[in-house]
Amino acid sequence: MQLLNAATNTNANVSIMMNIEMSDAEGIGNICADTPSGDKTKTILIGAHSDGVQAGSGINDNAGPNYRFGIHDCATAPASTTKVALHGTNRITDLFRQWFTEQKLPWSNASFNGGSDYAPFLANGLAVGGVNTGAGGIKSPHERDQYSAMLGTGNGGIANAAYDPCYHQQCDRIRNINPFAYEKVVKSAAYAIEYMGRLNNLEKWLYPEGRPKQLEPFNRNQLYNTQSDPRLY
Repeated sequence: MQLLNAATNTNANVSIMMNIEMSDAEGIGNICADTPSGDKTKTILIGAHSDGVQAGSGINDNAGPNYRFGIHDCATAPASTTKVALHGTNRITDLFRQWFTEQKLPWSNASFNGGSDYAPFLANGLAVGGVNTGAGGIKSPHERDQYSAMLGTGNGGIANAAYDPCYHQQCDRIRNINPFAYEKVVKSAAYAIEYMGRLNNLEKWLYPEGRPKQLEPFNRNQLYNTQSDPRLY
C-alpha cells in the first residue's frame, strides 16, 4: 500500500528523460589458437601484436613504413628483472639476430623499456623475446646508412624521421605498412618459434638452472616505469 501511495503522489515523483544513440561498431577480431597436442606446462606463448590501441590498429609495431628490424636486446632488460629470466631471454635475442644475419638483413637493438606486453612475463621470471619495426622512435642517420649499405641505396629509409608517422593514430591502416618489413618480421618470428618448438628440452634451453616453479602474486612494486604508458606499443 505504501508503494502504491508513493507512486500516485505526483508531488514526490521525479521524471527522467533519456536519450539513447545507437551505432554499428567496426568489425574487430582476434584469433586465439593452441596446438591440439603437447605439454600444457611447457607452452610457448606467441603474440602477433597486429592490433593495438583504440586510436589505431597497432600494426605499426610490425610494419612501420620507415622501418627498422629492432630485436629486443636482453642486455637492456630492467635491473629488476629476475635472474632466472635472463638466460633464456638472451638466447631468444641471439636466435633473432642469427636469422637476420643469415638472411643478410640489417638489424638494430631494441630496448626492453617495459612498455609492452612482455613486461609481466619478465617480472615473473619468464624468458621473452621478439622483434619490431620501430614503433614510435626516430630513425638516425647512422641507422639509415647501415640499412642502405645492406639493402641498397634508397632502401635505408629517411633519417631523422619517425619509423611510423601514424604510430597510435587512426591513419595506421593497411595502406600504411611496409610489406617487405612485415614479411621479414613474420618470417623471423616463424623461425624462432619453429626452432624452439623442435628442441628436445626447451625448458633446459631457456632455464638451465630451472624455471620458476610457482609465479608470485602480482606485486605493484614490480611494475616498470613505463609499463602502463599508452604511448608505448
